[in-house]
Amino acid sequence: MKTISSLLLVVLALMTSCSESSYEAHQTYFYPVGTNEKTFYADQELDSVRIISLDSWTLNTSDWFTATPSAQNIPAGVELNTKVNLRTTPNLTGKPRIGQLAVSSYFNISLPVYQMSWLNITVPYPEYDMNESMANRVASFNLNIIPESGSTSPYILFTVYADNATLASDADWLVPAETQFKAGRHQVSLSCPDNKTGAVRTATLKLTSNGVTSLIKVKQEPVKE
Repeated sequence: MKTISSLLLVVLALMTSCSESSYEAHQTYFYPVGTNEKTFYADQELDSVRIISLDSWTLNTSDWFTATPSAQNIPAGVELNTKVNLRTTPNLTGKPRIGQLAVSSYFNISLPVYQMSWLNITVPYPEYDMNESMANRVASFNLNIIPESGSTSPYILFTVYADNATLASDADWLVPAETQFKAGRHQVSLSCPDNKTGAVRTATLKLTSNGVTSLIKVKQEPVKE
C-alpha cells in the first residue's frame, strides 16, 4: 500500500512540473499600450519609448536613428520596463524619413518611426495631401487674417526642440511679439494694422530651429469700408 502511494506522489509531481512548463508566460510590448508609431519633427534629435517584457530582447533600427540600450537580458519570471532612448540628427533632406524599431524576442514586434521634414507648428496646422505617400509628403502652413469686430489678435503656436530658434517676418506690416526662442512650446502674437489697401496682402514668417526652416504664409484680408 505504501509503495502504491509513493508511486502516485511521483506521478503527480511529474504532472505538475509538465503543467507549469506548458503554461510559461511570455510577453513583449511597447508602452503606453496602444503605441503604434513614433514621430520626430525635423529639428528634434531625442525621443524615447518603453518596452515591457518578460523575455530578453535585442533591437534593430533603420540607419538614420539609434536606440539605447540595444539589448536587455531579463531573468526568468521577471517583468522589466525599459526606457529606450531614440536619437537622430536634424532632418535636412526636405522629405520625411521613414524607419522601424524592430524588437527580437520570444515574440517579435516592431514600431514604425518617422521624422517629418517640417517643424512642429500647430497653429496654423500643417496642410498636406493625405493621398500622398509618407515619404513624399510636403507640408504647407497658411494663416488667413480676417478683420472681424472684437476678434482676438492673430497668433501662431509651435514647439521647437533646440535653443536659439528664430522667427522673422518679410513684411513691415506683420510683426511677431517675439523673435528668439529656447526649446519648448511657444504662442506668439502677431501685430498687424488693419489692411486698408483695398486688396489682399501677403507676407511670410520664417521659423528656423536647429538648421531647419519652415515657412508660414500669411494672408490678410482688407477691411470693408
